[in-house]
Amino acid sequence: MRRYIYILIGVVILTLTACGERHRAQSIAEDFLEQNMADASALSRCEFTSFDSTRTVSDSAISKMRQQAAASKAYSGRAAYVERQGRTLLLMRATFLVNGDTCGATFYLNPQLDGIVAFKENRTAKDE
Repeated sequence: MRRYIYILIGVVILTLTACGERHRAQSIAEDFLEQNMADASALSRCEFTSFDSTRTVSDSAISKMRQQAAASKAYSGRAAYVERQGRTLLLMRATFLVNGDTCGATFYLNPQLDGIVAFKENRTAKDE
């Protein structure tokens, strides 16, 4: 019986930790958007739809994402990224409104949640 109580306590602690990480990652992504949008006042209703980890993003893909973001008219081109630490990255998808248009992005973060490593714009229905 005592063993089951310890297992239950462990599961609760892990669940609370994961929720805290997700909330912190959302806060980092929202701050990043506000600081790097060409017109941050046009940004509204940011919603996050997934939070996961990946080991498949290469350094060249990170460089390409950073170059594309710098060339995009939607962003200021002076984003402050953190350097990748290790192979695993956390990824989080977001949808948000810019001047009433639905936009999307995928953010890549270090597991330490010290900032954004890279991000990419996601295609929306109006792009297709």
